[in-house]
Amino acid sequence: MLNEPPQQRQRTAVIASVIAVIAVIVVVAHYASRPPIHGTAIAATDGTAGATTTTQPATIDLSGDWTGTYTCLQGLTSLDLVVTQTSPTAIGAVFNFSAHPTNPGVESGSYSMSGTFDPASKAVSLKATQWLNQPPGYRTVDLQGLVSSDLKTMSGQVVNASGCTTFMVQRHLVDQ
Repeated sequence: MLNEPPQQRQRTAVIASVIAVIAVIVVVAHYASRPPIHGTAIAATDGTAGATTTTQPATIDLSGDWTGTYTCLQGLTSLDLVVTQTSPTAIGAVFNFSAHPTNPGVESGSYSMSGTFDPASKAVSLKATQWLNQPPGYRTVDLQGLVSSDLKTMSGQVVNASGCTTFMVQRHLVDQ
């Protein structure tokens, strides 16, 4: 570069400067597109500092009346699942069952349940805890399922009871 004529040295210096500016733009664009680290301050272009805000995901509350059906040895059965949520991941329920219009011979009964809810996967697990009204010859069942993304349907498997298959309930929202 020292043996180059002055015009060529000037052209090489301009090219090197342009490359350096492009490199700076690429680095700034890369870091500007990344989300800020929560709890840190970011310097604004006017020299003031602004704190970042941390947004918490909305808490999902499954509390309410869910009605539908489940299937076990007695056949298709109406289900009214009254869910209470005591924390973001802890739920309880009262499992009320009765005859379905297509299967009128089913007895009515109810028992309490407790379980878990995973807000990330929307997985629900409910285990029977205590009979409230036990008809003769009936056993409790447990539920494992998923809540739909719109939080209006819960469906899955009836578990820990031979001859049982699936359940599906829909949420009844109260108009405010």
